[in-house]
Amino acid sequence: MDLVKEMADYFIYLIPIAAGVRILHCLVRMNANQEEATMYLKRIKNTVIFAVFAVVIWELKDIALSYYQ
Repeated sequence: MDLVKEMADYFIYLIPIAAGVRILHCLVRMNANQEEATMYLKRIKNTVIFAVFAVVIWELKDIALSYYQ
């Protein structure tokens, strides 16, 4: 059970890092291909939304668990 908790804790740090790498990748690709800039902007927006939702849901889980323990 401790291994699962440790893995979950690592994922909460990995998600924003991976989102940052994805945004950087999209920015580089957008700079290389100006015709597809709107597609990459949409991908950046979706990445930011995913990262925010993931962190908020994780924090809500922690708040709920601390309240009931």
